[in-house]
Amino acid sequence: MGLDGRHLQILDYAGRLHDIGKLAIPDAILNAKRELTLQEWAAIHQHPQRGVEMIKHLRFLKDSQPAIRHHHEHLDGSGYPDGLSGDEIPLEAKIIAVVDAYDAMMSARAYRPAMSHQAAAAELRMYAGTQFDPQVVETFLHLLGEEVTSAVGEETRAYDE
Repeated sequence: MGLDGRHLQILDYAGRLHDIGKLAIPDAILNAKRELTLQEWAAIHQHPQRGVEMIKHLRFLKDSQPAIRHHHEHLDGSGYPDGLSGDEIPLEAKIIAVVDAYDAMMSARAYRPAMSHQAAAAELRMYAGTQFDPQVVETFLHLLGEEVTSAVGEETRAYDE
């Protein structure tokens, strides 16, 4: 994705800490085996800002704060917490969004079994261009050994780096 050493370090820290704000969310909400209420969803949606609040005094994490805050923004502007879209979203946050979504789909939850790799890859591709950055999706899937498809639905082609 063209990240230099500094940005790779930012991504590393942000990737490790992107959900630290969930420490401020009650376990009863995080581990609910039922559909969440609107109030509970509102609490979940606070975790990016809460995470930044938790680390804001750690100067070495200052540059990772935008990726932590914006890892739930969607390319089309429908995400949270700030409704950012497109290039307003830091690349590191776009990368975390894809990897985090894949990890969530591949993990069993109390309310659903884990997805297969093929199903998770299909979901990422389905939401590329709306929720996820298409280039990030294809780069991530390429790293997992998938062939790359174009963002506009052309036939599958070999990945060209």
